[in-house]
Amino acid sequence: MSHLTRSCKDWHALPELCAIYRTLLADADGLYDPSDYNYRLLLGLKCRMSEAELHILKSRMQQGMWNKAERGEALDHPPIGYVRSAKARDGAGDYLMDPDKQVQSVVRLIFEQFTRRWCVGGLLQWLGSDNIKLPVRPHFGTDRGELEWRRPNRVTLLNLLHHPIYAGAYRWGYREIDPRRKIPGRPTTGRTFNAHDKCRVLIRGRFPADITWDEFAGNQRKFEENSNMSKMLSAPLHGPSTLPGIIVCGRCGYHMLVGYANTGGESKTLRYSCERKAIRKANGS
Repeated sequence: MSHLTRSCKDWHALPELCAIYRTLLADADGLYDPSDYNYRLLLGLKCRMSEAELHILKSRMQQGMWNKAERGEALDHPPIGYVRSAKARDGAGDYLMDPDKQVQSVVRLIFEQFTRRWCVGGLLQWLGSDNIKLPVRPHFGTDRGELEWRRPNRVTLLNLLHHPIYAGAYRWGYREIDPRRKIPGRPTTGRTFNAHDKCRVLIRGRFPADITWDEFAGNQRKFEENSNMSKMLSAPLHGPSTLPGIIVCGRCGYHMLVGYANTGGESKTLRYSCERKAIRKANGS
């Protein structure tokens, strides 16, 4: 009965049903007759106390985790280029740079090439053309912790370039659960992603770094500029165009920009143009 009292939704229907069929309820303290008002009052108090106890325990555990994160000690799986020390597995220790020199050189090379191209797509294309793979140490499975070299992809590169640990910073609260976005029956839904400056905890100078904080901040500003440029190249909200955001360039394969002339008159002249070459030339890629 103690497990049922931790959920009011499951508990309140039980005494009503037992009172109808004259069934007794029992726990470690004794027997209860749900048809009697005094017993129903006692059962209601036990339900509230069990629910409050569960809430207090959960709050204490959550606050303990936050306190640990504020000290920079709440560590999860290390990102690419870092490993956990032996003490970190027991709740102590820290993240260390991967002892493999080739792993360190590949991580630094990615940041160097990104500062030359300022584009994840261009960086991914360069890595593929030179057959450069990313060092990965699996967190699960039979090969856990063993170094593997895998083909780069856009998501992995974005996670690497957005992670402040490569600038020596510790973050906590990057992924949080928003109950309003959860979908019933799907426990993994409702996740939200926060920028590094909006995380619950951000401690600079916590780990050994591959780049400086100024370089990391410059990369994030470039990402924001690229995002704004993509919004400018997205489909317009108004206009006579019937293929905005659908038609692509036959040379580069990217979406074409919609332009209008004679906007002051009744009839508008429509044209599609590809500005990708000009953007790449301006970015130096």
